Amino acid sequence: MRHYCVGVLLLVVLVILSCQTQPEQEVITPSFNAERAFSYLEAQVKFGPRVPGSPEHGLCRDYITRHISKGAKVLQTQEFPIDCFDEPARGTNIVAGFGNEIAPAIVLACHWDTRPIANLDPDLENRDKPIPGANDGASGVAVLLELANQFAEKPPPRRVYLVFFDAEDAGDYRDCDWCLGSQYFAMNIDTVFSSLPAFGVVIDMIGDKDLSLPKEVNSQAAAPDVLRHVWGVAERLGYKQFESKMGPSIFDDHIWLNRAGIPTIDIIDFDYLPWHTMGDDVDKCSKESLKAVGDVLYALVYEKHNL
Repeated sequence: MRHYCVGVLLLVVLVILSCQTQPEQEVITPSFNAERAFSYLEAQVKFGPRVPGSPEHGLCRDYITRHISKGAKVLQTQEFPIDCFDEPARGTNIVAGFGNEIAPAIVLACHWDTRPIANLDPDLENRDKPIPGANDGASGVAVLLELANQFAEKPPPRRVYLVFFDAEDAGDYRDCDWCLGSQYFAMNIDTVFSSLPAFGVVIDMIGDKDLSLPKEVNSQAAAPDVLRHVWGVAERLGYKQFESKMGPSIFDDHIWLNRAGIPTIDIIDFDYLPWHTMGDDVDKCSKESLKAVGDVLYALVYEKHNL
């Protein structure tokens, strides 16, 4: 009997020790408000095309800055000169830091400007007009603005920087000089961070109704661990819009962040028929698409991970 009691006691001790050494599994329930995010998309489009140098561009810049300043612990803007299709203008990157200042941080980024010309519009008479930019511009901003609400109410466990790049679409494709805001940001990275963030995620054109998000080639090459982790979060949440197949190679703002030493991926649906046309309007976007991306980024920020 004594040997039996000792054996049972030893078993109990081992079970207790096993429970104590198991890593804590925290289930993250995203609280991303897609209705509110969609209202931010609509508000931007109502300003009109946000082309650098235009009054609408200034209105949107102030709109974003006012919104994120409510809960940000760090707020910084970067102004830089650009030539927007041979027209001199000034671009503005907007940076907001949330949460505890625990290194390394996370960067979530998008671009907030819109294409100055509808160069792919099927109607030749429209090709000199600026696009509405509901999906290509406003959708990414809408997601980050709603995340700013979440971060203000529930500070993230580590520092998260929301970065709104300007002049992503202001360059001239003849000279391949686009993504000007992220280029300036990367070249002046030491004015923003004392130490480089652990990783970054750029979102672009993520609001269209028929959302399809394959893995982007440059993201796989430069930040495979980040890509695998983010797609794993999406899989756990059941968002099939994040597809396992590889998509095209895209030159986007993530390229410059990777060149600056921050492993960064691009979440983008490049299979979007109204791209760079006058058809890129609110009616092409959906709350459900914003929620899919917003929920994944929310869970990414609040879950425990080693990235």
